[in-house]
Amino acid sequence: MQTESQTYEIKFYPRGPKNTEWKIWPTGGGVAAATGVAGSFTLAERDAKKALERLTGKGV
Repeated sequence: MQTESQTYEIKFYPRGPKNTEWKIWPTGGGVAAATGVAGSFTLAERDAKKALERLTGKGV
């Protein structure tokens, strides 16, 4: 049985004056595969990249 490789995109959303929410969406649509909130855009970007690596199996 063969599974299709899924592609994802990261989107960022401002949440208040200091927080940034991130979500990882499948490119073909559907529900968010991962979400999180961080205290700055830099931290949100770092956390989202780590989550994306876990989802795609890279960096293992």
